[in-house]
Amino acid sequence: MHAILLAEDEIVSRRFLEDALDALGQRCESVMDGAQALDAARARRFDLLLLDINLPELSGPEVLSQLRSSPGAASRHAPAIALTADAEIDTRHRLLDAGFVAVGTKPIDVLALERLLAVALAGQTRIEPGAGDAGSCWDDAAALRAAGGRKEI
Repeated sequence: MHAILLAEDEIVSRRFLEDALDALGQRCESVMDGAQALDAARARRFDLLLLDINLPELSGPEVLSQLRSSPGAASRHAPAIALTADAEIDTRHRLLDAGFVAVGTKPIDVLALERLLAVALAGQTRIEPGAGDAGSCWDDAAALRAAGGRKEI
């Protein structure tokens, strides 16, 4: 079991990812914005960061940049996976160049998430686009179905 920080502001997405991580045997702490993510990652050691790129307060890339430049941060060196609905190859390369080890395209299914986690937690420093992601655009209805119809936080 690994400690994973999940930063996702959209309720249905967060609930699905929490449930998926739980089903995969991972311990998850979730936050709703970039400032909370940065505070949590500075204070506690996580094995992996799962960051939406369009968070309120600070974006996922801003969180990662500030964390990496914080010498005393507990999770300074934790691998990070970016989550985005933007499947454009340029966006994916920009995120990898910003220091993410992988990019998961929403909606991400449990199997794709499991593959990304396995490779990122094994120490791979960069997972090229197309390896282990869903490769499609976000679909709220599909995410709500995957979360068992639950909208609550």
